[in-house]
Amino acid sequence: MHLLLSPIPLQSVMQLFSDCASVSQAPGKRREMDRASQVLGALFWSLNEGEPSEGVKPKLQQLGAAFARQDWDTALQIQMGLTSTDWDKCKSWLSVLKRLIKQRQTMS
Repeated sequence: MHLLLSPIPLQSVMQLFSDCASVSQAPGKRREMDRASQVLGALFWSLNEGEPSEGVKPKLQQLGAAFARQDWDTALQIQMGLTSTDWDKCKSWLSVLKRLIKQRQTMS
């Protein structure tokens, strides 16, 4: 197991998902959260496999730190930066993170 990110960002992502899932009881939202769960699981698997690229890892650390601080504006800025610079490497999970951040932002 490579686990290239410290546990803090991973725990922050899991907490973000948990917070959003706890208020997503409508059938459409449940399906959206099920999909988010699958995508985040694939992200965690890829991290354990040594992916994504070296340029993306520090940005993921920053994103996890923003989640931990509940700094949703900064998290969205980091997510948008990843979208513009690393979309080809991260497209499978960036849109899910954006939806979770936006949803969590409205809960604050």
